[in-house]
Amino acid sequence: MTTLEALRTLAERELDVDVNALDPTTPLTELGVDSLSLADFIFKVEDHFHVVIEMQQLAPNLTLADFADKVDAELRKKPAASMPGT
Repeated sequence: MTTLEALRTLAERELDVDVNALDPTTPLTELGVDSLSLADFIFKVEDHFHVVIEMQQLAPNLTLADFADKVDAELRKKPAASMPGT
């Protein structure tokens, strides 16, 4: 499962977003995600992937695809033995 696929699954569960209709290049704010919901979602993503995401580093028009890229970048910084699924 790719990072984007995992984020889509988390978004469906945590943000109550219909992932079948979700365009990963649509800003989350256009899907009705407010800053508090986004903060909670970031915590869930951090727990799932065992990474730290700084909200200040995320663009205000964050998309799921952008978020997947950021998570992948954080995962690349980690030693292979500590990555999820290894």
